[in-house]
Amino acid sequence: MEEVEPDLIEVFRTMSDDEANPAEPIKLLVVNEATMPSDTVAAFGFGPAKDFRF
Repeated sequence: MEEVEPDLIEVFRTMSDDEANPAEPIKLLVVNEATMPSDTVAAFGFGPAKDFRF
């Protein structure tokens, strides 16, 4: 992982009560040493990738 994200410290997955629902998004909190400190959390949404099954 270091080659792709050299400043990556940790990744947390948050779970909801509706995880069995296929429409429920995967929610990750990425802790990166290179991110500037702030009082907000930026959320990024991504649609499903047709060529990547999980």
